[in-house]
Amino acid sequence: MFDMLFTTRIPDALRFRGFGAYHWILVFITAAVIVFALASVKKLEEEKRFKILRGLAILVPCVYISRFFVFLLLDLFVEPQMPFADRLPFHLCTLSAVIVIPLAVLSKNKVLLNFVYSISLPGTVGAMLTPAMSYYGQYTFFSWQVVFFYIDHGLMALVAVLCVASGYFRPDPRQIPRVLATFGAYAAVIYAANKVFNQNYLFLNYPDEGTVMAMFAGYFGNPGYIAPLVALGVLVVVLMYVPILLRGARKNANM
Repeated sequence: MFDMLFTTRIPDALRFRGFGAYHWILVFITAAVIVFALASVKKLEEEKRFKILRGLAILVPCVYISRFFVFLLLDLFVEPQMPFADRLPFHLCTLSAVIVIPLAVLSKNKVLLNFVYSISLPGTVGAMLTPAMSYYGQYTFFSWQVVFFYIDHGLMALVAVLCVASGYFRPDPRQIPRVLATFGAYAAVIYAANKVFNQNYLFLNYPDEGTVMAMFAGYFGNPGYIAPLVALGVLVVVLMYVPILLRGARKNANM
């Protein structure tokens, strides 16, 4: 039983399946922990809230770095894990965890904080709802790989929401063009690098199974799926600011 925490050598009945019961249980538990943590932190004084936020922002990359070394140990003593290239911080979630989130929170850079709110947060939630089954589908639902995935992504989502809920920063719709331009420039470089080095960072070379990208590819082919993916991404970013715009309009109307 202990061996199944780390290995792909398991019965098919125990494999982690997207949109299955255990998938939704993990999503529910992660969401419940985030809500409880937010409710607890919001009761504290502002200075303590900000200290906790900064501490969590430092913890996020530490968790990912520890995951990196655990992968190396499993490579050596159990079985090969995901390809080494996929562990580098070039996917959206790993980029956010290792670089963007700690840099945004500690520097209070407006563009980066809005990036965390409007791109990292929905990207993290989307990853938890549609995990990359080509990798996680090899393991049991209680494996280290799957459980750790929800721990680190849940922590990222907590920090992103806490940035706003704690009053640390206010999302600014005026930053939308800069946020989109920043991520667009990064995605363009990654797309070219994928072609040169035959990688799949940001899933821009081919879609992973079980994701919305795979659905788009079914209709539009490859690389046709990238166009609706970009459109969806822009739409999500804009929608993230709708509550902010409505609140501002309501406030102006009451003045």
